[in-house]
Amino acid sequence: MSKYDELRMAVSDLVISEDLYWGKLYDVYHNFQEELRSYLGLKDEKVINGHGNLEPVVTTGLYDQNSKKIISHAGSALPREDRKLCFQILLNLCSSETEDIRIAKLINVKVRRNGDEYFFESDGLPSEVKCYEIDGRVNMSPFFDEVHSTLIARLNVRK
Repeated sequence: MSKYDELRMAVSDLVISEDLYWGKLYDVYHNFQEELRSYLGLKDEKVINGHGNLEPVVTTGLYDQNSKKIISHAGSALPREDRKLCFQILLNLCSSETEDIRIAKLINVKVRRNGDEYFFESDGLPSEVKCYEIDGRVNMSPFFDEVHSTLIARLNVRK
């Protein structure tokens, strides 16, 4: 094998490795909304926005400033920051008395991986949250637990 062929093989290995790395992060993004809905105990619930239209409780993608909505994107179209895939969650919250949206919480998420360990970052969390891939699927519950407890702490009103 020539020296140039060695370089070509190294490039091929790098391309395969990068495709695998980002492909697994795209899978996390693809499954994120479904996993979060399940974690929250949601089926197909909708809430009512300020214009009287039904909105999903959870959406994932990228927030569009013009439309003030989350736009769903393919994983490969999401921005990257270093080795992290970046996207947002819009969580439409209503009170227990009504289905009207009272708080629309936009949460920025960044995720990276190292083997079967996935590291999630989000607004308001003091550090990354480690989750593991088990049988080809990432268990995101530790991250959801952290986001949930942070939201509960911020929403609790001192009486």
